[in-house]
Amino acid sequence: MNRKRFWPDPSQELLLALCLYREPDAAARCWREWKARVDLDDLDHASFPLMSLVYLRLRELGIEDAELGRIKGLHRYRWTQSQVAARGRLAVLKALGGDGIPTMLAGGAALAGSAYPDPAARGMEDTEIVVPLAALERAVRLLESHGWLARNFDPVRTPEWFAACALLHPEHGETWLRWRPFNTRRNSGQDWWEAAEAFQYEDTATHVPCAADQFLRASERGMDPAFPASLQWLADSVFLIRRAAAPLDWKRLADQARRHHLALQAREALGYLRHFEKSIPGDVIAALARIPVPLDARIEYHLAGRPASKQGDLTHKFGNAACRYLRMEPGERLGQFFRDVPRVAGLLRRSKAG
Repeated sequence: MNRKRFWPDPSQELLLALCLYREPDAAARCWREWKARVDLDDLDHASFPLMSLVYLRLRELGIEDAELGRIKGLHRYRWTQSQVAARGRLAVLKALGGDGIPTMLAGGAALAGSAYPDPAARGMEDTEIVVPLAALERAVRLLESHGWLARNFDPVRTPEWFAACALLHPEHGETWLRWRPFNTRRNSGQDWWEAAEAFQYEDTATHVPCAADQFLRASERGMDPAFPASLQWLADSVFLIRRAAAPLDWKRLADQARRHHLALQAREALGYLRHFEKSIPGDVIAALARIPVPLDARIEYHLAGRPASKQGDLTHKFGNAACRYLRMEPGERLGQFFRDVPRVAGLLRRSKAG
């Protein structure tokens, strides 16, 4: 069976094991094996996000290596990216908080501060800030008055069909504003807010999702065909399970996976991660396996696992379109079908001509 795009290859798995194995000798052995296979000049894009964690792990293990200086340079590069993103993130949090709009950090900043023993081990350039759906339009208009540009934001259709939108600023770059926790279904996100944990980001009070919700979001993103393959989500998932404060609530994980149609992703992630984290309960994986998986979720999982070279072909496009239809109400589905017939026919004609 072909390896799915989002799972590590053997060399990537060695790098992940260096970072995640608890036993120092086993981790050091993985480092030696990885070095024998991979030239740092040829580091792949999926492995690059782990370099900060790799650097700190090598220091923790006391490993002296000729490549340590270069790896430290990669770590410093990620740290610089994180600092640039932090300024924009803080500006958004302050603007929204100053107007009384509740906020929640998701992505790198939330994970670095709530899951990792050392926040420097996790890059924070991926910025997502969550606001309640009811406050979305007010949040967008407020941020626009502070110089942010919401890309392709329509106050009616965007909240209905999407979960987040990009905000661009001439000084702070890009930040994502999110109003739904997951991309899988239309939902208000209220369940995320009910379980959110208070969090202090520099001098600003905000929230982060609970560990179970962060785990599900990491699994969804890691197996999302819209995102490039990365090892980062696997490391994130393990540290969320291991974190010392407020251990992961396995029952909530299963309940949320059922509610948001992410049981397949959660089950596959936990099954793979047991190689690195033996504390993962087998009965949780079994419970997830008993949850029915809708057809659109199975299609998306298949699409996400296809090679990167096939991510833009007709199978991919029609698969994504099928998922969109399956999520609609029956009346919406029929109307959208007739609206899309001319466009689909045109795609088929062009594909035959090619």
